[in-house]
Amino acid sequence: MDWVNGVISYTKKSKHTGDLGWLPITKEIAAILRKEWEHHDEFVFTYICQRTHKGRIKGVRYPITYHGLTTAAQRAVKKAGLTDWRMIHDLRHTAATNTLRRSRNLAAVQGMLGHSDITQTQKYAHVLLDDVREAMESP
Repeated sequence: MDWVNGVISYTKKSKHTGDLGWLPITKEIAAILRKEWEHHDEFVFTYICQRTHKGRIKGVRYPITYHGLTTAAQRAVKKAGLTDWRMIHDLRHTAATNTLRRSRNLAAVQGMLGHSDITQTQKYAHVLLDDVREAMESP
């Protein structure tokens, strides 16, 4: 995270090693990050261990790992009764769809997703057609 420039860097899913993407830190994201940052000196997202197990001590705060996040999400998805849920893909799709609906800016969504080619991002353009259709059909 780069608080001075207000961005978060991430490693893109790319055929190019070390390909970085950037996301702006919005006011809402900043509030979440600052609240979480209070809990640990080094890591932003942490959890309090619920039981002593595999070297972890009950009551101690540890960083959330990718595996731990995936496991927790899978449990939540199962509990909610959802089927055919692809964690990261579906979250990215939802974020892209919501951003496109609000901004009507396909290039901004391309930048957010880190797509090198706008044709990848155009898959989300159906949202705009659905919105226009709904607006035209509403009383």
